[in-house]
Amino acid sequence: TLSAALRRVPRAGETALWLARAYRMADESDKAIATCETLLASDPASVAALRLRATLAMDDDDTASALRYLNMAVEASAETGMAFLDRAAIRWAFGDREGTHADLETAMMTLPRGSHALVEVGRLIDDLKALEP
Repeated sequence: TLSAALRRVPRAGETALWLARAYRMADESDKAIATCETLLASDPASVAALRLRATLAMDDDDTASALRYLNMAVEASAETGMAFLDRAAIRWAFGDREGTHADLETAMMTLPRGSHALVEVGRLIDDLKALEP
């Protein structure tokens, strides 16, 4: 069972996530919250766990906590945008202009609005377009 698997490997993120979901579906919100909090203690940037924790907060009519967890998820997802930037740099170095542009566009969608990184990606896209024939 999921509980047994989690006891064997307490930091098994995917197992904990599915167990928390199962507890929620069984109307055992206290267990779902505890399992989700254990997962977040070991992986505080888990977007899936943060989203689930927000859902559990909404189940308890705790909108403020739900928004806090979702804000944390958005902040964690900014790292994904940075990963697209890193990959765009590698693609550019190897002459993959199409892949570079695709990664930069995806980074623009994942980086937080108003962030310095987002502004710089926009400038970089403009600079790259100016280099093209």
